Amino acid sequence: MLTRPQRLVREEDFTRVYRRGRQARGGWLTLRVGPGLRGQTRFGIVVPNAVVARAVNRNRIRRQLRALIAHEFSTFPNGFDCIFQVHASPPRTMAEIKAEFMQVREKLNRHS
Repeated sequence: MLTRPQRLVREEDFTRVYRRGRQARGGWLTLRVGPGLRGQTRFGIVVPNAVVARAVNRNRIRRQLRALIAHEFSTFPNGFDCIFQVHASPPRTMAEIKAEFMQVREKLNRHS
């Protein structure tokens, strides 16, 4: 699980990453990365109501993405703020979610 200092929570932090960060877009997931202000890597997850209507499903995808982030945390470089945003209906299986997660990370690494 991500601790509070490892999470993006303030609107200003999200806005800064959206405005000044780079992005990699996959089939249903977008990863945005911007410079961090606190010297450590922090993460935010955005699952809009318009994309996933039921709260139970939004919470499920957030939990699955948080689990992947926690598992892969040591592979992210220090000092960045990262936002994972769902922009289309996500798959149901963890294997498909992990494949998309790794794909957008790799795509962003290739373009950096």
